Amino acid sequence: MYETGRKLTEAGVIGGEDMTTEAALTKLMFLLGNYSDPEMIKNLLKSRLKGEITQ
Repeated sequence: MYETGRKLTEAGVIGGEDMTTEAALTKLMFLLGNYSDPEMIKNLLKSRLKGEITQ
C-alpha cells in the first residue's frame, strides 16, 4: 500500500475498490436512506451488492 493510501485508511476513508463514482454515491445514498447503524453501512459499502464491484 502506498503512503497516501495508508494515511487515508488511518483517517477512516473507506476504499471503493473499482466502483465508479456514480455507483459509490448511489450506493451510499441508498444505504443511508435504509440503515442507521454506521458499522452496517460501512460493511455494506465494502460489499458487492448488485455487481458494482467486480470480484
